[in-house]
Amino acid sequence: YGTLNKSLTGYLGRLVIGGKVNGNVDVHASGGLVLLESGVISGNLTYFAPQKLTESGGTVTGEVSYNEIQAGSDKLKENLSRVMNRGSLSIMMISYLSLLLIGVLVLAFMPRYWDRMNETLKKNAFKSVGVGFFGLILLIVIIGISAATVIGAPFSLILLALLFMLIEFGRVAAGYFVGGLLFKHPEKRGFLKHRPRSRSFLQLAAGLLFIKLLMFIPYIGWLLRLALFLAGVGAMILTQRETHQRLAKERLV
Repeated sequence: YGTLNKSLTGYLGRLVIGGKVNGNVDVHASGGLVLLESGVISGNLTYFAPQKLTESGGTVTGEVSYNEIQAGSDKLKENLSRVMNRGSLSIMMISYLSLLLIGVLVLAFMPRYWDRMNETLKKNAFKSVGVGFFGLILLIVIIGISAATVIGAPFSLILLALLFMLIEFGRVAAGYFVGGLLFKHPEKRGFLKHRPRSRSFLQLAAGLLFIKLLMFIPYIGWLLRLALFLAGVGAMILTQRETHQRLAKERLV
């Protein structure tokens, strides 16, 4: 409502201009932009908003440029509508069930390994993300270099299989970790009290489902899923390195 003797730039909610801006206005207003009768913009107005400017007699000296954006609630509704149609929902369910099946199999054969990996994630979450990122990048670079040579081509196929396993197991590890956060004290929950293996399966199923549901969160959902995935991959690498070091110390490898 006062006087601003410079340009106005920023990411805002609802913006109401009732004073004078002696410069340009370039803003993202997710809650809308209102220019009151007393409002004056002496330069150009460039704005991103869910709807066009609500004018009440204000003045814009320069050019006006409007770009439509979706409000967070509208974006969430669109994501839900898109995913909940029959085709997308079927694909999502198949992806979830196939990943759950892989997780159940590895948990059945290596339960202690996944618990150790879970502990690694709890103690070194940020380190796991970094190790997972650089580990995947390094493996992809090695695959690319190997595939470009005649001698290394067969080796690149083995590395591709390893990359696929690392990706799938990393997703499982992330789900198991998130499930552990959701059920911090499952031993106190009645029907699972004497069924530790069933408890682990429930932990995995809940964690994987939670990560799937993150896709409905606008903007940050995919970032959270990526961070959890990289953390799962990094925890696998760190746990495997720790296992190898222990075996080497005992002269078993």
